[in-house]
Amino acid sequence: MEILSSSWFDTSLIDQVCFQQLKQIQWKYYLHLGLTQGIWHGQMSKTSAEKYSICHTYGRSKSVIEERIRVIEKHLKQAQDAITQFEEKILSECEQNHDCLSVLKELNTIIYQLVQEKQQIVKDKFEYQRKMLLFNATDHLLLKNFFDIEPNNRHITWARHIWKATKDQLIIEEDIALLQHRPISTTLKSTSHLLHKIINNIDKNIQKLNIPITDSTTTYASSNNNETLITLKKEIIQQAIFIHQKEHEQIQTTIQTEQNKFFVENTYMETTSEYQKRVNEAIEQRGQHMIERENYTKQFLLSSSFNLTDHQPSTSDS
Repeated sequence: MEILSSSWFDTSLIDQVCFQQLKQIQWKYYLHLGLTQGIWHGQMSKTSAEKYSICHTYGRSKSVIEERIRVIEKHLKQAQDAITQFEEKILSECEQNHDCLSVLKELNTIIYQLVQEKQQIVKDKFEYQRKMLLFNATDHLLLKNFFDIEPNNRHITWARHIWKATKDQLIIEEDIALLQHRPISTTLKSTSHLLHKIINNIDKNIQKLNIPITDSTTTYASSNNNETLITLKKEIIQQAIFIHQKEHEQIQTTIQTEQNKFFVENTYMETTSEYQKRVNEAIEQRGQHMIERENYTKQFLLSSSFNLTDHQPSTSDS
């Protein structure tokens, strides 16, 4: 019993050490990225960000990153010292008992493996945050490149319309992907919050009806209600996907209309052809980047929905 109690305490300490090590790696990556690529912190007003369909802030300043690393290393040392003291105490108590030492060593190996498996979710989330930092920094750079070309007001208006439509399409595509996986996963959250709540309520009622009942008449009625709810859930999801697909088609039509309108209003002139080409390429390049960014986010959401646990270490200060 004493060994089990000690193992629980040791698990908690090892969990803390491993988590602090992951955070240390994460923030040292941010520092390395800033020092080697100049990616630190960027921001713009929320109004401008909404206007150009972009995140309004990303990253951290050099001073914030360095301070966070110092705090993490302090916590890491405290956790490592606690493990050292704990292990010294156990070793002194088991000094004359070789069986005890062998068991503890084996338990320690198992504990490290369990902690590593448990924290795979944290590793995945940290990897996602690193990728998103690069995506967001690049997005701001592409927007800057567009304005460096000195586009006229028509170009800017067109770009805003194209990027807004692209963003709306991507939101719909993500929601469709989540809805398509909803029948096989109750952990997925649709970006349509009301729809998500409706499906959640149906899932809860289905779970209640799955509770074993001894009365045969009640069981039969419960089974029928269960089938009705499952059918209703499928129909709601199918209808939502159908509506989204129609909305997606309408937005695509809007994009095509905007493009045609722009080229009609901006007739080809040989003297400005190179300038027009650069503007068009800058708009398209950022649009493609938005698609790449959203596809990565979508894949992360889908994959992480099948790897949820009841308890995860907090990553809010990662």
